[in-house]
Amino acid sequence: MNRVLLQALLEDARAGKPVYITTVHHVFDGLHHAESERIVCVVDQMDTNGQTAYELRIPSLDRCDAEAQTFVRDYLNAEIYNILSSIGGRCMTLYLDTAKPALLALVKGLDDAFCIGSSRQARVAYGRSVNVIDRMIAAVRPGEPSFRFQISDLKQLPASPTAKRPRVDTMAFFRACTNKLEGKSFAGIDVGGTDIKAVLVVDGAIVDYKEYDWFPANFTRSVQLIDPICLIARLLQARLAIHRLPVAAQLNYLPIIVRAMDKDASDAAMENVLRELTHAGLEIDARLDAIGLCFPDVVVKNKIVGGEVYKTRGIRNNPEIDYDVDFAQLTHLDDRLRASVVEGGSGAVRIINDGPMASFTAAVEMAFSGDADKVRDGVFAHTLGTELGTGWITESGSIPDIRPTFGEYFSYGGIFRGKPKSCSILSTAVRSFGSFSSSTTSPRTAHVWAFR
Repeated sequence: MNRVLLQALLEDARAGKPVYITTVHHVFDGLHHAESERIVCVVDQMDTNGQTAYELRIPSLDRCDAEAQTFVRDYLNAEIYNILSSIGGRCMTLYLDTAKPALLALVKGLDDAFCIGSSRQARVAYGRSVNVIDRMIAAVRPGEPSFRFQISDLKQLPASPTAKRPRVDTMAFFRACTNKLEGKSFAGIDVGGTDIKAVLVVDGAIVDYKEYDWFPANFTRSVQLIDPICLIARLLQARLAIHRLPVAAQLNYLPIIVRAMDKDASDAAMENVLRELTHAGLEIDARLDAIGLCFPDVVVKNKIVGGEVYKTRGIRNNPEIDYDVDFAQLTHLDDRLRASVVEGGSGAVRIINDGPMASFTAAVEMAFSGDADKVRDGVFAHTLGTELGTGWITESGSIPDIRPTFGEYFSYGGIFRGKPKSCSILSTAVRSFGSFSSSTTSPRTAHVWAFR
């Protein structure tokens, strides 16, 4: 084995220098097969019956001392975490040479590292990513078992399927998204970590805009997240009712509703305005054709299923509630919002993470630009807000049901530091790139491998 390179990585870690996972991956991947072990991680995909395979190499453990084995163990844990943070998955089967006891023990240790078998409340560090995956499974494939690791011998590794490129005219699809907007009313609501932005669109044109300041990380119950969103939806319904009136009649109500549309209007002030409009004779329950809502968490099939983000920190840490029971109310926010859309099945409520929404918006804009041909390859986008969001539109124009949390990767932000005696991820770490870190120690310690 190229012990010189491995020793150089360890020496940098001892000296407190950053050792990036990308560097470690590159070094290990270049090891000769005679001095390394092959591990193939096959993930059962969340939204299909397909599988995705990832191949890793690590040094042969019989050539590593205790310090190097610790280094390898934590490298493997973080690589597995990166895979699960990107695509989720219902199960991961790891194929390896099961005749090697040290290698087998290393991979069996993933159950402890990811808190498999523990309750959601008891899971920490890597285990919190499993919480998200288990909620995704419940939303996409109700009744299926929770996420699990399986181990099999490399001799049992199935052949990799050949990927087929879908034949879809994505450029035409994205261009068509701006058609047939006449006579339709839409509310767009973007939920952020420090404010909510909402817009009313009628006939393809913006009618009005509402901004609402809040700090949900301090909330202790999900209803504190839900109620303001539903209140804003009701406010936009009232604004739609005014917009549908003759211009002369609108003048009777606009001076009233403008107070609620103000950025600094409190919840009580908005409720008072809605009551005042009703007393003034306005039928405020105008139904929208659709509501589109971006929520900064993992969203699958319009259900908010993540539950491990910074914005729900206060609810998650509330000892007086069962967090999963309480969070289920937020999961079904789409059901609450259906009260604001057209009845009879023609009204729609769509909830999505802001990252995929950014990629979709970028794809539509690109379809009308000089770079339109690039849309056929799919579109990847970032959102910059309280945290870093990411999204992907595939070359078929679809949004896969995966975790859009690439900002959580151990990558250029994931590093080894310090004295390599015992290595573990910080138990409070949630994101590398958030403006607000969940770490209680330092805003710069999130997603760092810490040798202590």
